[in-house]
Amino acid sequence: MWNPFKKKVSPTEAYQSNFFLAFDFIPMVVGLYNGWKLEEQTLSDLKSWKGFINSRLKTDMKFDWVNMDVSATDVNNNPDMFIVLIRFAKPYTMAAAKAGLIIGSRKIHHARFFTLECSIGGNMICECIGNNHSNFGITLPESDDLSPFLMAVLKIVDKEKTKIINSSLSILYFYMKSKMTENQDALLRETPLKLPVKRVNLDEDEVLQTKYNIRVWPVFVLVDESGKELHRWQGLTKGQKINDYITENYER
Repeated sequence: MWNPFKKKVSPTEAYQSNFFLAFDFIPMVVGLYNGWKLEEQTLSDLKSWKGFINSRLKTDMKFDWVNMDVSATDVNNNPDMFIVLIRFAKPYTMAAAKAGLIIGSRKIHHARFFTLECSIGGNMICECIGNNHSNFGITLPESDDLSPFLMAVLKIVDKEKTKIINSSLSILYFYMKSKMTENQDALLRETPLKLPVKRVNLDEDEVLQTKYNIRVWPVFVLVDESGKELHRWQGLTKGQKINDYITENYER
């Protein structure tokens, strides 16, 4: 029933909440999943974070949880891949995210987050990686049907699959609980690594510490499926530096 006394969400409030969810919070959660700190269920049940968000954010951010839709499923004919489709609540303002799509691989515990953003003449497809924002140059006509967005993203991901020469590559992240590690984690939140990451606490795993001759921290070791070391980074390292090396040497 219509309630004349119910306060409507203003465009400004809607934009603030939309911006936080689409370009800050969800990329952060995806980054934590890629760092093996969260499980797939966390991505498919984003509304379970409602209490966390409502209790910690600015009071002028109004979240329309009722009209925000989240649905999760497997990719057809590929049980390894999962998708989480998010339809953000209206009203949509210029540059706001109309929808989001998380697409991940269970095998390598890695996911990517794409957004469908309101623009002049249609909606553009972008990808959010930490604080970085990439535009694919693809614009879709205005429509409430999110199927074209889903299909376009799947096509992007499928095309880029051929770039990785060896999908079994991974990174060992050696650390100890310290301020240095907190600073390193902050750098990784800004730009998450594009490969699966295994965190190795030096206080708990002397076997790997000895095997890879780790004497300081943080240290990142790029390894293949047999555990052979391919490259390492020592000391505070930006995620972009590691990603650039992988792109240059292990993608085609």
